[in-house]
Amino acid sequence: MTGHIDTSPAASLAALEALRRTVLLVNRGRPIAARSVWIRDGAALAPREVERRYAVAIADRGPLELPSDTYVCMGAATLGSGRSVFVGGMQVKGVGRTAHAPPLAHPRVTDGRLAVDRVVRAIHGSAIVRELSALPQIPHDFALLVPRARGEREDFFLLGRQGSPLRLGHLHYLRGALCVKPYFTRIVLWRQLVNRFVGRTGDGLELDDVHALFDAIVDHAMLALAEARLFGLTDASWHDNADLFTRVFDTEDVEFHFGRPLRPPLGRHVVRPGETARLYFTRTTFATNANVMRDAYTCSLQYLQNALLAIEHIAEGVTYELRALDRRYGWAALRARYRDALARVLARWLAVAPAPATAAARELARQLPFVPEASSRPFAPRDLLIGLRDRKGRTAGATIGARLARHSAVTPERAERMLDGLDAERLVRERARFVARADAIERRGAAHRIAEYRTLLREVERAACAVRPGASNQQGD
Repeated sequence: MTGHIDTSPAASLAALEALRRTVLLVNRGRPIAARSVWIRDGAALAPREVERRYAVAIADRGPLELPSDTYVCMGAATLGSGRSVFVGGMQVKGVGRTAHAPPLAHPRVTDGRLAVDRVVRAIHGSAIVRELSALPQIPHDFALLVPRARGEREDFFLLGRQGSPLRLGHLHYLRGALCVKPYFTRIVLWRQLVNRFVGRTGDGLELDDVHALFDAIVDHAMLALAEARLFGLTDASWHDNADLFTRVFDTEDVEFHFGRPLRPPLGRHVVRPGETARLYFTRTTFATNANVMRDAYTCSLQYLQNALLAIEHIAEGVTYELRALDRRYGWAALRARYRDALARVLARWLAVAPAPATAAARELARQLPFVPEASSRPFAPRDLLIGLRDRKGRTAGATIGARLARHSAVTPERAERMLDGLDAERLVRERARFVARADAIERRGAAHRIAEYRTLLREVERAACAVRPGASNQQGD
């Protein structure tokens, strides 16, 4: 991974604020008497501070000016979803309809409010992704319960997260919006954007910094691809719910299918003769309505499409030749990065040293190829844990797991618990139980529901410990 690129959510928000005149729009707002019902474990926030600083709503008239961000919402003819604003370094969702909200949409999108089921799913999904992924996160930090209007029977919430994701949709919008500006002005703004991620201001640009940013974008996408495949992570909007550095956010739409065999498809996803990697990834959409929540193998390639499209936008902005991109990210280079990503996941997940993880990743890449090949066969990632547990292999995955057992710090008993914790059906039932409990609290509508929500949401977050990888769980096992 690249060392000096700042991939923090704060850096992404700073990049948006540097382009304030182009991508941010001011909304009128006002404070409200929302109550704190959840703060993430480890977040350095106090309930009273959260209520004082971040309990806001959109209003026709109000004393606050709250910026919201403009971006091309993938798959929809709208500029953003129109339900979040930036307040003091936090992005607060559920504030009400902002100027970016689509005029015709589902009511919860149009009015911008977040219902209780979405909040439970978001906290549950965010906690599980945080446990499984080695990528830096954009975590949800708090939830606030909005006071009910007179006669209202539903509860609505505000969710806050650090900084901001910088979406591919932001870059789409930025590239189009800058077309009206003079040529050299456009170049300066794109250079300033790149410099934000290397901790520099001004419009002077170093080629090494451009390469470092490109490498960080591609390496993060490749790691997210490997994690999605091995852990069975799927998303309702692969195009829109991962940022420039492939950090998954809006996690209420994330689902988990660990154990389902991955079936590399043929047809339109096979590489054409002589086709460059960049053209392959940008000519087709990998996550479609037919496979979006089921096929982690194919849909995970969407992360590489997002990454290479983002790099194209930045390259065009700073006048970097696309032919140079093709040379830097050819098939051999991308396959090597894929093997490296698999090795990183295996080392962390199965608690093995880098050398055996690298050797296992080479074999795993043959069984689970980077892109579909004519010889591709179904592969079940859960068999890696079965081989680790049983110390023998009857499938390709179990054979790899059995070889790693000699080097892994994960005991057979721990491997058994990891299989149980990652079981897809168990996770579905667990999430459904949490949502049902939240619905019951909402229906009762009693004054003490604040305390009940606090208890429930703490349980929702801490339930994710059951999926913790072996490398993170050696103490106490």
